[in-house]
Amino acid sequence: ADSEIKLKFNSMSRASNRVDFQAIKSLGSESSLHSDWQLLMDIMDFYIEPSNSNLKNAIQKISMSSDPETWSFLANKTPWPLGVHLVKAKSKTQLFATAKQIKDNFGDTDQWIILEKKWRNNGISLEELLNPLFDSEVTLISVIRELEVSGGEDRKISNPVLNHLTEYLVNSTSDDVINTLLSIISFYGTCKGGLNSLDPSLLKSKIKFSQRDWFDRHFVIKLEKLSPELLIEFIEFYDCLGQLPKLYFSNQDWEIKSVPLGQILKAFAEDSKKLGLLRLAGFWCAAGRQASISQTVLAPLDKFQEPKYRLAAMLVRMSQRDFLANEAEQMSEQLAFVTGDNCEPQVFVILVSALEHHAKETMALEIVLRKLLEIIPEDKWQLRARAETLRLTLLQAKPSGFDDSKLKKLNLPLTSF
Repeated sequence: ADSEIKLKFNSMSRASNRVDFQAIKSLGSESSLHSDWQLLMDIMDFYIEPSNSNLKNAIQKISMSSDPETWSFLANKTPWPLGVHLVKAKSKTQLFATAKQIKDNFGDTDQWIILEKKWRNNGISLEELLNPLFDSEVTLISVIRELEVSGGEDRKISNPVLNHLTEYLVNSTSDDVINTLLSIISFYGTCKGGLNSLDPSLLKSKIKFSQRDWFDRHFVIKLEKLSPELLIEFIEFYDCLGQLPKLYFSNQDWEIKSVPLGQILKAFAEDSKKLGLLRLAGFWCAAGRQASISQTVLAPLDKFQEPKYRLAAMLVRMSQRDFLANEAEQMSEQLAFVTGDNCEPQVFVILVSALEHHAKETMALEIVLRKLLEIIPEDKWQLRARAETLRLTLLQAKPSGFDDSKLKKLNLPLTSF
């Protein structure tokens, strides 16, 4: 049967078939060679003949001739036996020490080829993916190039597999493992809304300390049919997600109709201390959703002390059709604060997106757009172009205040109706 989760990583055979490494190695005879090319020369023997001894030599040379900041990029370009060590090491000393352990702890060419054939033909188990390879501490999961959740019945991950992933999530202390498993689980929830069987407290505890970037469209969970107790726990999880420092606006309409905006805003209205809920709701409204919440919950805007939460309140209010011109004038005065120090990193993208989705239905937002155009930085020319195009569209659609029937009777030149 096809695997429910498909993984891609750099194999030794594909690397050797696609590039003429001998030709590249000949560049080493050049009298003056850029340091990046020299680094490539240092590991070329491993590419040509991926053996234990060449792996050891490559790691030693890399540890002496390059900085750790370059290793993750290099790991993405190299076969997995080298890549896993480059990703794990955090310093030159640590990487050099790794080279000394390679000979006895990490197998050799024949074993690596056997493993690749086995993985290609029979798949790879989570035990192999997450546990140490041979006697080494490194894990293969750290050099996955691409991950696709595409198998199983109706292209879903089955509950047994999902629960199997969760078991590892609970027990793992590796950031690489936790981040990758959370990626798989969040994808499953986004596409199928099937995370209700998971423990939201577990998700909250793991995501809180995860170092990866998260988007507002991760973990889209159907909240309608949950028990009151489970609903409370998922609301707590969403509040945690919304407060993550590395949470970003998706800037796309994908799955926006599936986000549980109503339940999230209802929970925020009941407990306004859950500011993570407000932030998520603001992102979702900026992507096109229309909020239903009492204006009194959001006013006055000054009560939200942090720029990102005041912005979120503005975004929610901007999505409502009863937004008035006097509110628009007041909100325009808040733009300097929400785009200033400690602001949401994508603040201008978010505001332009919100206006594109809602200004055509709520003409008062043209006032906000006009003020925003004054403060969008010059180097964000694409955003400025989008904002200027939107304002032109709004001005063309804005009623003139004249009686069209009387104007027609005047037969004025150069006038069209």
